[in-house]
Amino acid sequence: ELCAAAARTHQLPSAEGGATTAPPSSAKGESQGDEPAERVELLLEQLRLAKAGTEDRRAGIESLLALLTVADGASAKERRPVMNAFVDGEGPRLLHEIESSMTGDWVTDAKNGTLRNVSALSQLPGPVGIAVSRYRGMAQRRVEGAALHLHGGQCTH
Repeated sequence: ELCAAAARTHQLPSAEGGATTAPPSSAKGESQGDEPAERVELLLEQLRLAKAGTEDRRAGIESLLALLTVADGASAKERRPVMNAFVDGEGPRLLHEIESSMTGDWVTDAKNGTLRNVSALSQLPGPVGIAVSRYRGMAQRRVEGAALHLHGGQCTH
């Protein structure tokens, strides 16, 4: 089932614009991205390069949401490599940066559904949502700790 979902989202956003298919890789005759975990790795890399407000970012987040939604409901055996790729590829951190950043054309990200899809990832009921929510909480605690340190414990906001 996970491989079928990966096949349905076979187009990757390109860093230059438009969409590309995953490039051929190994001598086995497989193409990169055929396995869901590989697709997650490729999508995270593409998203790191995509600028705010671009179609590349919107399409990348949409593809990641589709793939991780399927993985979130899969068996533990199918889900584990996908989750490992997401966490090892710093997916929760990347999503937090996309959601929190007000640099670039973030208004378009808000209008075109990119930020809504990032939020949807954090609301998935399984390990994906948990990982994103935990990272979000950790980042918030860091901000609060820095504010407390800056204001000497007298911070009221």
